Amino acid sequence: MHIKRIAAIAGHLASDRKLVAFTHGHGAYNRKLSDAVGIGDAQPSLVYLSVYPNPANDYVFIELKDRTALSTTVSVFDLNGKQVRLQISDADKIKIDVSDLPPGIYLAEVQSGRSKAVRKVVIQ
Repeated sequence: MHIKRIAAIAGHLASDRKLVAFTHGHGAYNRKLSDAVGIGDAQPSLVYLSVYPNPANDYVFIELKDRTALSTTVSVFDLNGKQVRLQISDADKIKIDVSDLPPGIYLAEVQSGRSKAVRKVVIQ
């Protein structure tokens, strides 16, 4: 009997854009859904992105498929967060010279329009 009544109340309040939380012995809490805290829209990611060769020695190629933006920015960071390369291109295939970088693991951040992706790059 009580469960049906609670479900009816919760269903009615849901149409009023309210969230109701019932506790055991501490009452019920009401919140407007507009008061709810959340995250914004997720940033679109670059799904069709290839980074090769990986591991690399002299050059890394970054290839984008179905790119819609006019230009693409590639930033390469070491694991300390220091930017060691920055390249802006309007091509679908970007060649980055890494021959003078010490061997290790790097992060390539690729941004094209509002889309962004990060890939791990190993340099030998």
